[in-house]
Amino acid sequence: MNYDLKAIDFMANLVKKPGEDQTDLYQSLKESKIRRPTLAVFYQADGKVQIIRAEYGQWLGLGEAEGDLTPGENDCFRVFKNFFREVETTQLTRSFKMVLLEALLKMDGFTKPPTTESLAKQSYIVIQRRRALLKDLPEEYQDISDLNDKQAQATQWHHYWKRNPINAWIGGNRRGGEHFFNIRGGKFLFNSTVPNGLRDSFSLLLQEIVDYRFLQYESRPQRQGKKERPPSAEVTNLSSIRRIKISYFSDLKIACGFFTTSYHEDADSEHKSLPETYGNLNPASCFIARATGDSMDGGKSPIKDVDYLLLEAITSDKAGSISNQIVAIERQDITGDNQYLLRYVKKLGPRSYQLIAQNPDYSPMMASEEMRTFARFKRVIDPADISSE
Repeated sequence: MNYDLKAIDFMANLVKKPGEDQTDLYQSLKESKIRRPTLAVFYQADGKVQIIRAEYGQWLGLGEAEGDLTPGENDCFRVFKNFFREVETTQLTRSFKMVLLEALLKMDGFTKPPTTESLAKQSYIVIQRRRALLKDLPEEYQDISDLNDKQAQATQWHHYWKRNPINAWIGGNRRGGEHFFNIRGGKFLFNSTVPNGLRDSFSLLLQEIVDYRFLQYESRPQRQGKKERPPSAEVTNLSSIRRIKISYFSDLKIACGFFTTSYHEDADSEHKSLPETYGNLNPASCFIARATGDSMDGGKSPIKDVDYLLLEAITSDKAGSISNQIVAIERQDITGDNQYLLRYVKKLGPRSYQLIAQNPDYSPMMASEEMRTFARFKRVIDPADISSE
């Protein structure tokens, strides 16, 4: 009997399980990035997360089955499997559950439980940085510039936040089943203990899932029937302004705290455009990344957690004078992973530099030979100015 090879391939595809196609996509992404793709990267590549979930129970189950989790991630996954699945699958009528988790991560709240009041304030900061989420709020909460200066509104916001995601995460919206947080003594507590040796892995895995849920939520069709706020007549028509496209590295976290590991790959860049009011930007050297931490949150021009940063790539041999400037610094940790930090540079003498934070809670540090200057900070970007067009 003679068989046409193309027909054999066609029939093989007919009997191929849906999960196999998704695993092939996962492998392809892994090969292109030389590491396990994040859930957000898989989703952006049109991966079908629900098929992975049906086959492996949850996203991280695929990483475990493929042997792609680090030893710490493996241990973390086994201990917190139910929690990670809940974060991946919990219903989002609005964005608030993920906002709360991102705020909790920023506060190191899984190991140092915050008060519900401080958690509510940090959550509002997260929403302000993710301007697209403001539409989820009642109108009276959309224009609060600083909760610390408006105690009455801060109290109202605290009560509102307790009724919404805080209540949901402590199990107030369900009968039976597992809930993962509790309130005790006015503090918001995770019901499990994250061992010291698993804290970094826990934070990275949770942030990976939270990033995906935000991406999934923001890509939904807009809900119908909600009144949009009319634009101000004083707002400039941005469509008439020339825009400049530059790279945005969504996976590159520039630490405004202590050195933070960021698994950044150039291939993970996408393009965003800024209006020409940001100056004559060179697309070959200028790029956008996010801040993480609060060490630069001070002075006349504070840089806040999750701000969008406009940066200009430089090399150590062609940086020129970096004294009295804010620069992004790179170094490698003992495992070879890259770490990034943003600091003001003060020259003390020949080849001697001090790195200074704008937040006085952080002590100055001395630059060392293992550090490399890789970008000059230009300014904080207003999220409303960023366009994907």
